[in-house]
Amino acid sequence: MQPKLSICIPTYNRATEIIQTLDSITSQNILDIEVIILDNASTDNTIELINAYIINYSYIKLFQNEENIGPDGNFLKVTKFANGEYIWLLSSDDTIVSDGISYVLEQINSQNPELLLIGYNLCDYKMHVLRKACEFEVNDTVEVYDTLSRQGKSNFINKLNGWGTALGYLSNVVFCKKRWFINYRVGEQYVGTAFSFSAILLTMITDGCKLMYINLPIVNYRSDNDSFVKNPLKRWVFLILEGYFQLAKLIVDKELKDNFLIKVRGLVPAKAIIIVYAATEDRHLQRRDLLALLQKLGYSKIDTLVIKLLTLNFACNVINYLRKLKRGFS
Repeated sequence: MQPKLSICIPTYNRATEIIQTLDSITSQNILDIEVIILDNASTDNTIELINAYIINYSYIKLFQNEENIGPDGNFLKVTKFANGEYIWLLSSDDTIVSDGISYVLEQINSQNPELLLIGYNLCDYKMHVLRKACEFEVNDTVEVYDTLSRQGKSNFINKLNGWGTALGYLSNVVFCKKRWFINYRVGEQYVGTAFSFSAILLTMITDGCKLMYINLPIVNYRSDNDSFVKNPLKRWVFLILEGYFQLAKLIVDKELKDNFLIKVRGLVPAKAIIIVYAATEDRHLQRRDLLALLQKLGYSKIDTLVIKLLTLNFACNVINYLRKLKRGFS
């Protein structure tokens, strides 16, 4: 029998964390699912640990790449093994809260959305909950958008309130598999950006779809554990800003694109860019690229000038000193 939902987990060297991920799924005793894991040529004992679960849970299926194809390639390829009507991409270091799967299935069965975005808890590395991520400006537990109309698209963009749900977080997106594969080639064009799945998501929204947002923390997001981007400048500045700049190209309507970029500038303010840049060791190598990117994204001349001045080596050193001083008093 075809499962309703395929939980697709791309993984690489996550032996320490994937146990918690799988425990959070198997403990829920849900029948109408399958778990598809694609290992990206791990060099630790990830495979051994997963095989131990397969012995007891027949709905868990493991596939392996002969060589590492990069995170984006793995995000996309894992879905090719899915048999369900819906695909839930789940990071191999995150967890699903108790009864979270049954709640998602309930919404799928009652509403038949083509795209489902879900709330999440921001956790530290040890999975202690820090806070609920507030990614949308909504009051209801569940909201549905019809993005086939221009107004529907505008409503969605206007309610964005965080970069995670605003297309940047893997584990809080559930796709209708049919629509996912209609736009699969768009994702392939974004391999290397870490936003391949986001490109498919945004294309579905701009083409028009029934989108549902669940304003409940269904996933626990483990922070400080990016396995494919170690450098904080690359992660927070170039990865996020460049990713959003590339994604904005998918929005044809100029007014909608401008509104999207306004949201991006709000999600990644000048202050955050300056602090992250100051903490980066190789900042002098990429400053010119950063300033050019800010111009493309439409940051104001004042913000750009402030960033330009405060990302000079001397200013960065002063910022770092003051931040250390502040931590010493706290």
